[in-house]
Order: sequence, then C-alpha cells, then structure tokens
Amino acid sequence: MELLKSDESGILRAAQLLLEGKTVALPTETVYGLGANCFDLSAVTRVFEAKERPTFDPLIVHVSEELIANTKSDTWVEALNRLGLLDALSLTEKTRDQMEKLMRIFWPGPLTLVVPKLSKVPDLVTAGLPRVGIRMPKHEVARKIINAAGVPIAAPSANRFGRISPTQASHVVQELDGRIAAVVDGGPCAVGVESTVLLMDPLTLLRPGAISAHQISETLNEIIHPPGSSRGLPQGLSPGTLASHYAPRKPLVLLPMGFFETGKSGKELFALAETQLKKKNADPKGAVGLLLWDGRQVEKMNTAIEKAGLSPAVRIEILSRQGDVEEAARDLFRAMRTLDDDSRIQWILADSCPHPTGLGHAIHDRLTRAAY
Repeated sequence: MELLKSDESGILRAAQLLLEGKTVALPTETVYGLGANCFDLSAVTRVFEAKERPTFDPLIVHVSEELIANTKSDTWVEALNRLGLLDALSLTEKTRDQMEKLMRIFWPGPLTLVVPKLSKVPDLVTAGLPRVGIRMPKHEVARKIINAAGVPIAAPSANRFGRISPTQASHVVQELDGRIAAVVDGGPCAVGVESTVLLMDPLTLLRPGAISAHQISETLNEIIHPPGSSRGLPQGLSPGTLASHYAPRKPLVLLPMGFFETGKSGKELFALAETQLKKKNADPKGAVGLLLWDGRQVEKMNTAIEKAGLSPAVRIEILSRQGDVEEAARDLFRAMRTLDDDSRIQWILADSCPHPTGLGHAIHDRLTRAAY
C-alpha cells in the first residue's frame, strides 16, 4: 500500500491509480472512503473484495463541482444526468426542483441523495437496485482527487465490512494494509460519522448524519419520513443500515437513553450487562472499558459500576469534556477503536447520547448498531 500525502503529487498519483482501475482510500469530511472509478466494474469489484463486503450493500458515488461544471449544464440535475449517473427523465418536476435546492444548499457536504440511476452505473455499485446514492464531499482533498481523475468515484468507508469506520489514515492502514493500492493522508475527518442518506421519492431519511431531517424538511417545506417508514420499497437502498454495523470486535453494551436519570440502580446495570453479554458469550465480570458522552459522567459511571459489582474500568474514553455533540461525533470512531485495541479490555460499556436529533441522532444510531 502506498502512503500518499495530500499535496499535488499525492493527489495526481491517487488519480492515476484510480484511472488504472485500482482502489485508493481518500479523506472526506465524514470518514475515509475506499474509492474506485464508479464506471469500472473490475475496480468496483476490488472494493468489495478488499472490504469483504457483501454485494447486497450498495456504494455511494462521489462527485465534485468541477465534474458538474465540465458538463456545461444549466442545472445540477442535468449535470448528473450527463455524467451518466442520474436518470433525470424519470424524475417528476417537483423532485427535480427539490434535488436542485438540496444540492445548491448542502453540497459540498455530508448529504447523499438516493435517485434513479442510468445503466452506465454498474449494478454492483447499487446492489442491483435501480437507484444510486450520490453526494459531493466537502473535504477539499477528496474533490481534488475526483477532479484529477475526471470521473465519479464510488467509495464506501475504508474499513473491513461492518467494523468501526476510519477517521484517520492510520485507521485505514490498520484495516486494509496489503488489500488496496494506496491511502491519501488528509488528516482527521471533521465530521466523524457517515453522511445523511435521503431517498428523494418518497422523501425518506434512510440514514441519519450531520444534516438532520429537520434541516431538510425546513429547506423543502416537506415532511421527511423517518427510517423504516417506506413500506413497499426494496431493502438496502442505503449503506450502513444493517442491524449490526460500525462494530468493534469486543462486545459493546449500550445503556438506554436516560438510564441513570430514571433512577436505575447498580443491580439493574449488572442485569442489563449480563443479558447483553450472554448473547455474545462474554463475562460481565471481565475487564470493562468505558465510552462516555461527556467528562461530567465519569464519577457517576464509576459509582454505578462499583454498585453493580463489575470490575473497575481499565480505560475511559470521553467523547467531549463538555458534552459538545460535534466534538463527540468527530471522536466517536477513534474512541471506539482505542477501546477495541486495548488488550486488557474484554467488553465495552457505552452511555447513550442524550441529544435525539441531528448529530446526536447519528451518534445514537451508530452506537445502537455497534451494540447489536
């Protein structure tokens, strides 16, 4: 695996490798993605092989302003059509207008739009479904690589399938060294959780992220259906929606939201841990690592562990000293990976994010799937 800097030579080398049909990990504002030329079936196949990813899980295609501009189109909807991605003829006028508004406001940024695809997009990219997820990353390095390659890039997270997403280049090396051609080091990811995924018709939140359903609803003046509400639509329209995902190798127990505020005791904490860990053949008496929402919870959690008769925490990872949701999201996957890599720890106890909307919703979603 080549370790590339995010300078001009590194960007050009990454683009060259992508055009040769190789796979390259690139930084985005959300997490590091494992990129391939989205129109090259052999290259896309290598993404699935490197990640050990099942073919029923679709990929997201990434574009840039320069690719849009080079089509010389009057609208971004038409530009995506000319790029060979979006079947614009199948859209209603209302959906066209909604897409245009969302792209102009939230792109570049962590919003993926799921729309009808053209046949030029290999079925493997979309798990055989007639819709494709498209977004424009905010990370400048990612867009420069796309510009240099001159093609849209299909890129899921650059990790083994179902495992903790990478937010630093070192995480990619840890996960995929020897499996991919290169990784471009663009520093830590600014957001830290994967993009919001929105199905355009009917308007449905498929995966929560940094851009909330409330923001989208206000922008369009439309109701956004919650995840799982679109009955009759095919499963698997968005990546990252399996019950178990973003998971450490070690068992993770997630406390229900407001666990301590409702007066739960140490006895109830032990019962919860025992029930969850029994499913994974783990011992609640084993060494525990703590994943806490903010620094003010440490004393409360340590007291609860002592009352529950559990082993004292051998390591504590705090997502934000003051409970800041953006800081917590940025550090979530790094903290999970640190606890997972600590050889002393046998299981992980995580407190729920107390904020149920926006990034808080995204954090809770990732922790829930990690604990499944």
